[in-house]
Amino acid sequence: MEIALRFGGEIISVDSMQVYRGLDIGTAKPSRADLARVPHNLIDCVDVGFDFSVADFQMAGRAIIERLDLEGKPAVICGGSGLHFRALVDPLEFPPTDPVVRNALVVMEHQELVDELLSVDPDADEHVDLANPRRVLRAVEIFRLTGGIPSSRADGIVAADVRDYRPHIPFVGIGVDPDKDLARRVEARL
Repeated sequence: MEIALRFGGEIISVDSMQVYRGLDIGTAKPSRADLARVPHNLIDCVDVGFDFSVADFQMAGRAIIERLDLEGKPAVICGGSGLHFRALVDPLEFPPTDPVVRNALVVMEHQELVDELLSVDPDADEHVDLANPRRVLRAVEIFRLTGGIPSSRADGIVAADVRDYRPHIPFVGIGVDPDKDLARRVEARL
């Protein structure tokens, strides 16, 4: 927060639970005093009961970063998960999802999904953990919606940039390495 204050920037929270109104306990939301001192974004912006996917977060967060950039202000991205952080700065692409397609897949046996995936992409096992039902289901869903297969999605510049941690939005990381005391602090908090 001090960095944002010092340089006139705004904070973007990457904590996926802080976006929900009313989920104040256990989410480490900033205090009202902190919110009054420094502008915070992506806190209390979605009602509980509504889905707010990483793709939704990416779109909202990048719009804030773009606005701040146009205003000449730094964005201080803090807290939360590595996936949400990477969704902001890396070239992660989130294929669409569809509840009708998803519901049709959920009722299928896992082996049926694996067989379908391997029939369209014989090398899928190099990119998808075939023992993980959620990953296989998602790969089949993406194929049914877009025609994209894991082997094709894993090739290309964007996939290489993600694998090699080459961000498309420049950033400076501060304090990203956990200290030796992390396990004790996590246990104490729980």
